[in-house]
Amino acid sequence: MNKELLAEVLKDNEITHWDYEIKIENNLVYYCGGHKSINIYELAHKCKEWAYKNGYELMSSIAYCCIDHKSFAESVFFTEDTEPETIFKACQWILDNK
Repeated sequence: MNKELLAEVLKDNEITHWDYEIKIENNLVYYCGGHKSINIYELAHKCKEWAYKNGYELMSSIAYCCIDHKSFAESVFFTEDTEPETIFKACQWILDNK
């Protein structure tokens, strides 16, 4: 998860102006120097909603995420250690390839 994706998903441009890193601890994602936080599963859900609003369908399960889009000949797959991490990775791919 990077600041650009977090700002895009949460619709909070203030995030990109902070020089602090994003930290994940105890199922919370801390950003803006720890002044703000969101539950990691709530953020993952918001990421899936963001992807859908941008024309992509994310299907995920434990440590696996698949992106489908009407323009794809084949689906794009991602794996990580946890479901939220795969969703974040998939959404980052969407953001980078928009």
